[in-house]
Amino acid sequence: MSDDIAHGQWNQVDARRSSAWRELKAVEMVMASFVKKLGNHVVKWFTDNQSVAAIATKGSMKTDLQEIALNIFRICVQDNISLEVEWVPRSDNERADYISRIIDADDWAISDYIFEKLDTRWGPHTIDRFASFYNAKLPRFDSRFWNPGCENIDAFTVDWSNENNWLVPPIHLIPRVLFHMMRPGAAGTLICPQWYSAPFGDIVPRWTDSYSWSGGYTGITVIFQSGIWSDAGYEEHDERNKLASELPGVTLNSRADSTIKQYGGAFCNWCTWADRFGKSKIPADPYYVSLYLIHVSHSANTPAPILKATAAISWAHKLAGSSDPCLSPIVKNAAEGLKRKLASPTVKKEPITAEILVKVYDHYCADLSIKNLLTIRTVTMCLIAYAGFLRFDELSEIKREDITFELSHMSILIPSSKTDIYRQGNSVIIARLTSTVCPVRMLQKYLELAQVQD
Repeated sequence: MSDDIAHGQWNQVDARRSSAWRELKAVEMVMASFVKKLGNHVVKWFTDNQSVAAIATKGSMKTDLQEIALNIFRICVQDNISLEVEWVPRSDNERADYISRIIDADDWAISDYIFEKLDTRWGPHTIDRFASFYNAKLPRFDSRFWNPGCENIDAFTVDWSNENNWLVPPIHLIPRVLFHMMRPGAAGTLICPQWYSAPFGDIVPRWTDSYSWSGGYTGITVIFQSGIWSDAGYEEHDERNKLASELPGVTLNSRADSTIKQYGGAFCNWCTWADRFGKSKIPADPYYVSLYLIHVSHSANTPAPILKATAAISWAHKLAGSSDPCLSPIVKNAAEGLKRKLASPTVKKEPITAEILVKVYDHYCADLSIKNLLTIRTVTMCLIAYAGFLRFDELSEIKREDITFELSHMSILIPSSKTDIYRQGNSVIIARLTSTVCPVRMLQKYLELAQVQD
């Protein structure tokens, strides 16, 4: 029993009861949770509450405590359990004390009314996979920890086939539930929030053909039902089964979420087109991929849609462990020809020169007696950016404490930069000039007018 944990949370009413009541009730709930394991055994119970040790043995004059003591007694009689309760100091009971303080922040449920509506439409459901004794919607349920009535702990270690599963998982487990539902024979109803920015926000709409957010083909489903995944079945060994359920998610994580969203949508378009002509989506015929690229080009103004289509189809085939049709010469040549057809001439921007900056200065700031703070700031930013080779994001983040003035120059600390990947910070030195367009002199003028203190 050293590796088995029973855990629960008190509702608002019970949380306000006495510590003796809660400690004694915990004894009852744990006994009920492990009754199959504890039957026909002598059980040694250690508690750091002296009142519980006495009440469990002798009873109590208080009705509510006596009722719990009698419930414990009935469990012991019915299952032939010999219970011995012993008090120990709290310092000797640290593991149990730690477990008792665990708060399940993902413990949520839907109302009975909503469950009945959905059970009528998509039921009858046979088992509640993520529940506890106080919020289970069905007589059969799995839980995170042992508690009265649960069939299993860790629902991902058991086979979900041949059941109509009711799934209301913790929010962070929704992607894992989706992957576990891909196993042969798995079926059920998944409840999740309409939370677009969550990690599952762009996965759920593409996962189920009938999902109300989608309306299109589910490209992710196609990938994980093709190639190497088509032969992946349920693992009889619990540890291998758990690892196998994590594998699709791990492989998807090889790309950023934004990339998956882009590739998934583009591959979904290929699947829809291939279905129109009854062609295989994975593995795809290079000839029909070439025809699809021509189809894409008809509504494209730039080469970008062609690049996205080929990248998405390649990504999907690699994820499925199938040969990449985009490596075929016919697809390569078709893609290259379409890119050349859609390409636009490159129009290079003219660089800013020192002569241009002099004209800007002469036009706006030749008279340093002007008091237009906005104008001086704009010209100063142009001069500093030019002299220090600074990007706008670097320039806009500069604070007064980052600037140090010296007789011959000024030093500007750039805390972070696109080229400073380790955020070590770099200092840019800008020399004082004798010309009128001196960035150091203009910055001092701006700080003086803006009344920015050192």
